[in-house]
Amino acid sequence: MTLKKISMDAFKSDFDEILRSVEMGESFRVVGEGELVVDIVPARTGVSYQAHVAISNILKMKKHSISDQKLSFLKGSGRL
Repeated sequence: MTLKKISMDAFKSDFDEILRSVEMGESFRVVGEGELVVDIVPARTGVSYQAHVAISNILKMKKHSISDQKLSFLKGSGRL
């Protein structure tokens, strides 16, 4: 997870926009006077987070390769 660093002033002035971005999966690190104030991250229960996890899991799945010979056999046997 990459946290986009923003100032406390930017957080205050763009609060609504930042929350919409967090809802879409972005994360922010708010700093004030050079010190970390808060990390703002999406809730792990939201629909967009669940979709993100599902997509990540699908992409991580091992892709099976099949030989031309096996593919021909499956086609010939009516199993494909």
